Amino acid sequence: MWPLIMKICTLKLLWIFLFVIISTTTFLMIVYKGQKSELKKYILDGDNIEDDLRPVEICNSVHSQLQSLAENLLEKDEQLKKSRSDLKCAEKVLDFIENNKISSVTRYKQLLSGLKDDLEKIEYEVKELQTEITGLSKQREHLKTDILQQQEGYQKLFHAFAREFNIVNDSILSNPFSNLKIGGNHSMNYYKSQ
Repeated sequence: MWPLIMKICTLKLLWIFLFVIISTTTFLMIVYKGQKSELKKYILDGDNIEDDLRPVEICNSVHSQLQSLAENLLEKDEQLKKSRSDLKCAEKVLDFIENNKISSVTRYKQLLSGLKDDLEKIEYEVKELQTEITGLSKQREHLKTDILQQQEGYQKLFHAFAREFNIVNDSILSNPFSNLKIGGNHSMNYYKSQ
């Protein structure tokens, strides 16, 4: 980013310099419109100026040229100051952006590493929970088969007990006093016979 800004500023300064040269050349050409030969003599042979030129005219001409050049110089100086202030503002903005970028990148890297750590912990916990769920599912199946076996056993006992109860009940109803002992012991002899 800095090289681009520096190229832009250099380009601006080059254009300003070129403008000053062109405006000075144009100004001199306007002042010496039809007197190109005099201009050449003035520029090339500064010492051999013809005596027929009036010193007042030369002084006025030089004064107006200096005034014009001074005005151009002031304009260019203001443009240069403005360019410098723009450059300083751009540098401040770039520094601010760079600092924020560095702090943001650091913060995002920390967040990313924290999230990766959390993800690894969660994956480990999920694996543990899956292992526990698998173990509990196996225990449930084992308990289910045990319960089914116990229910079958209880149903067999219940059917056997129900048969015995029906047999006893039928025998008691058919002869209610045949199984009782006389003499104070009122228990059933049915269980003794078995």
